[in-house]
Amino acid sequence: EGQKKGVTCPTMLEGLLGQANIKKLTSEGIDFEGQKKVLSYYHWIINVFAIIGFGIGFVFQDFMITAGFVFAGSALALAVCLPPWEMFRKNPFPWKDPKVLKENNVIPWLQEGPSVSGPPPSKGVKSLKRL
Repeated sequence: EGQKKGVTCPTMLEGLLGQANIKKLTSEGIDFEGQKKVLSYYHWIINVFAIIGFGIGFVFQDFMITAGFVFAGSALALAVCLPPWEMFRKNPFPWKDPKVLKENNVIPWLQEGPSVSGPPPSKGVKSLKRL
């Protein structure tokens, strides 16, 4: 009994954003420029909350205030930086199709047949047999 197979319970996030938005949000990753922004936002959020928390905690002589601000900053940074929001996906990297590269002999190790060997070892390289 209970739930039928194939039927899923909507999560709170799906209820807030809609299932189509969840799929779009999780289908693509953050690009390289987005990673720079995420790192910057993360540092700013954590540091600002830590400094404010330290100041207020120092005035009231209560470490729990400082810890609370750091925890709140961490939670906010998690919500801002962890999902691949649209603002972090504006400069996608132009990946190439591996089938096209294989057909054009651009990637030799994808070719079938004998393996491609590297250059012969240098004559100046000493053998490790003496060890």
